[in-house]
Amino acid sequence: MDDLIEYRAAKKFLDDKLKTTEHEIALWVSGVGGLRLDAYIQVGTGRLILFADNGHNPFKGDNYVSPLESLYFKQDELNQFVEQSPKRFISFDALVERWLKYNENDISKTKNYIHRKHELMEYHPIKGVPDSINGEGFERGLFSLSVVEAVERELANTSCNATQNSEAEYETINDTYYQIKSLTVIDDIQQFATAEIVTLPVTIDLEESLVSLFDPVTTEALSKMFPTPKTDSTKKWKEWQYRAKKNGLINSRVSNSMFNPYKAGMWFLTRKIEGWDLARVNRVLGNNLPTRSLDEKHLLTGEID
Repeated sequence: MDDLIEYRAAKKFLDDKLKTTEHEIALWVSGVGGLRLDAYIQVGTGRLILFADNGHNPFKGDNYVSPLESLYFKQDELNQFVEQSPKRFISFDALVERWLKYNENDISKTKNYIHRKHELMEYHPIKGVPDSINGEGFERGLFSLSVVEAVERELANTSCNATQNSEAEYETINDTYYQIKSLTVIDDIQQFATAEIVTLPVTIDLEESLVSLFDPVTTEALSKMFPTPKTDSTKKWKEWQYRAKKNGLINSRVSNSMFNPYKAGMWFLTRKIEGWDLARVNRVLGNNLPTRSLDEKHLLTGEID
């Protein structure tokens, strides 16, 4: 027992080496999501056993931080753990703070943004991965830091490409403006009519506008709008609803059992169902607009009455 150290000493060692948190240590100890960090607990008259042996898991209820204080660790195992470069994790609160810059420093927007990123798998020291808690685990677990960094690289690339595209579009529009300005009304009208039309960059968030056209509906309604061939559509949509967190449908959810039709339709496209493409989905959406949005049908179908 000479090489055993208490939790606080182990935490200081891990923090010095890896800049970690108690939440991340709890996840390592639980073994959820990657390499396990062995920890020991005292039972009976001072006997120490591996915390997972014989069901002796110190993490009970919803609290996985306080029980860490009762654990012991072996220094040589801590050394090996650090050398193996364990998978890193970040808590929900830390991720919110980290991603505020992408969401106008608005906490509510940032939380909603995280909820919509279906590639973010949440891990919980007690409850495991999201499927084991019916997809309701956000804000209570941790996320893989490597996945978070991958999303950040994607955001950086998107931002860079958008800047480059905006500059290119500006030059094209500027050149076209002066070309059109130099045309005479009569002599060059045929030239202008046959000229390439330049599409101005959209300044309004079109997706949000399309989403706002619809009222929430149930999966039963969605099954009628977007039927699946060769299967019971109602049953299939119920299955998708049950696994919404894993398959991404959760990003279309407005409340417990209500979904936005536009978001659900775009998600439905990702299932690659035979006979369905974007044009057909948009036609269906256009035909299922609520009365208040009928004048905006052209945004979906491109048809102007």
